[in-house]
Amino acid sequence: MTLFINLVSIFFLVIRYLYFKDYFISALGLAFTFWVFLRFIDALGRRFPLKELILLIASSQWILGAKIAYLQGMVHHRYYMYVEEEAYMNFVVIASLLFAAGLFLIKIPINFKALWFKDQFDKQKALKHASIILFIGLLSLGIQNLITIPGLGFVLYLLNLLIYVSAAYFMVIYPDKRYVTYFLVVLYALIKSLLIALFHELFLVGALLLFFLFSADTKFVSKLLFIVISGTFIFAIQTVKKDYRTFAWSGVNKADSGEVLYELLLNEFANTSSSNANYLNQQEGEVARNAEVNNRLNQGWIISRTMSNIPKNKSYLFGESIVKSIEASVLPRLLAPNKAGGEYAIELFQEVTGLKLNKNTSMGLSVVGEFYANYGVFGGIIAMFIYGLTLAMVIKFVCLRGGGGSPLIFCWFVMFFFQTVKAENNFITVFNHLVKALVIFYILKLILYQYGIDLFNSLKSKANLSAPIIFVS
Repeated sequence: MTLFINLVSIFFLVIRYLYFKDYFISALGLAFTFWVFLRFIDALGRRFPLKELILLIASSQWILGAKIAYLQGMVHHRYYMYVEEEAYMNFVVIASLLFAAGLFLIKIPINFKALWFKDQFDKQKALKHASIILFIGLLSLGIQNLITIPGLGFVLYLLNLLIYVSAAYFMVIYPDKRYVTYFLVVLYALIKSLLIALFHELFLVGALLLFFLFSADTKFVSKLLFIVISGTFIFAIQTVKKDYRTFAWSGVNKADSGEVLYELLLNEFANTSSSNANYLNQQEGEVARNAEVNNRLNQGWIISRTMSNIPKNKSYLFGESIVKSIEASVLPRLLAPNKAGGEYAIELFQEVTGLKLNKNTSMGLSVVGEFYANYGVFGGIIAMFIYGLTLAMVIKFVCLRGGGGSPLIFCWFVMFFFQTVKAENNFITVFNHLVKALVIFYILKLILYQYGIDLFNSLKSKANLSAPIIFVS
């Protein structure tokens, strides 16, 4: 399958370059995105394709979304590409390729399929651990909703994610019910998203738990169909998200959220009138709708804005934002009282793009955009390679040290890398989340161990990989 994916991707590159007359660097970027997409689908159920997911989201927002924007031209007074396509792609595509090279340079040291070996699985012990994790997650959610504890908001947010960690456990413990578990968890995330009118958690949970949904025997076409249906759902949500937020943030009854979303989707997609005037209106509406969705997909306009503003109107940061991000993530406020806080990402965005944001708007530079703002084109490309390599080393460390070699550590990746997979996040958001998630994990692991609970002794550290794979039931 790997050979087939490589050949198809090369063919796609040739077609884009020779037939569609793309710049070679643009064609290479699109082919890379296509390659990552096929590789991600192929890996589902057979490996733990976290790296592929990170690259797929990044290349979709940095390369595919940008290419669509270049084809559409200037359809919005703000959300457009500020530099020429060739200049943009020469930086972003090469940076993405080096990012991938760094990620893939170090392999994940645990066989994901070992989760499904019946002869090394203590079901009752794992069920007990999953129940404890779920209880902690629900307890933190209750505390967060009932009272406000200064300084502990982010800790409670991280502990909330244990609900999704426990879901991964249950999908492993009861593989015959993993589809039911998956859709129940996605439904929970959907309801939660409807109440606050923010859907990123829903999309991320659906993507990260997808790793546990398929078996090694699931056909490629079946996985592809599921991804296409999921993508259609995401497209639909993105289309009406702006209008839905107007309703949700107006202070009206939240009990009507589901009905309002349904009505918005119905009005957006179910107009089937056949008159010529209505048909033309539908065509124009579809073009506008696609452009609006791509504005949300396309992180490239922010990156290109940064490239047009630096160094023309502002000098490079020379690592300033990276240092501040690391300090904010690893130093307690007692030792660094002036360290960057929660508003730093917005302040940095406005500083390097020259654009102002209103109080209800939050946008990120993306790591690749921030690296450009600090180090320029060449330095940004090298920084992306180092960033990819660092992530790969963290993944290996967590597998071997955090989980002691147990494949159950993969269930915890839902919490560790929840923000890492988001391509629009600044470095401070990614690094801060990763560091503090790992700290919370080790503290929790230590506390439970004091009560005789070893989270990773329900599955042996090494699997008999020659044995047949049998789902636990």
